[in-house]
Amino acid sequence: KFIEYWKKEYALQDNNYSPKSLERNEQLLARIIPALGNIRLKKLKPTHLMQFYNNLREDGMRLDGKQGKLSPRSVQMHHKLLSSILGKAKQWQFIELNPCQYVDAPKSRSKKTPIWDEATLIRFLELLYQHAKLKYILFFLIAFSTGLRRGEILGLRWKDIDIEKAKLHVNQSATAVKGL
Repeated sequence: KFIEYWKKEYALQDNNYSPKSLERNEQLLARIIPALGNIRLKKLKPTHLMQFYNNLREDGMRLDGKQGKLSPRSVQMHHKLLSSILGKAKQWQFIELNPCQYVDAPKSRSKKTPIWDEATLIRFLELLYQHAKLKYILFFLIAFSTGLRRGEILGLRWKDIDIEKAKLHVNQSATAVKGL
């Protein structure tokens, strides 16, 4: 019940979460609520959270139908959301202590991003110029030369570009959200 209250009074309020974050939170809550929703808020203990995180690491916890375990990053995201929700419960004086404070956050390993060497980049650009439309050429040139994220590039408008000063201003980001 508290999660519904938290959503109504906090998560769904303007600017607290982006539409993409709200979508992701719903995916996480699809596991959290069945696993922990039957425990009264004041009775929730760190051991419940540790058991939940251990269960998330088991085979069969994926909701996308794929085989295998959740990634350590996914388990960490569950912890982060629970910590945020229970932090609000403490702030609003529903509970005295946030049990997430007494559980080590699940560790996640960052993946090494492969970086192209000069020859690979040159070959990619040759193929891009030969076969791609101008909008794709511009997209990749901006990506390679600025380091902007995909959503930041897709959010660019003509008014964000100052050709005379050779400046680009990132004022918004584009994102895809199901149902919008």
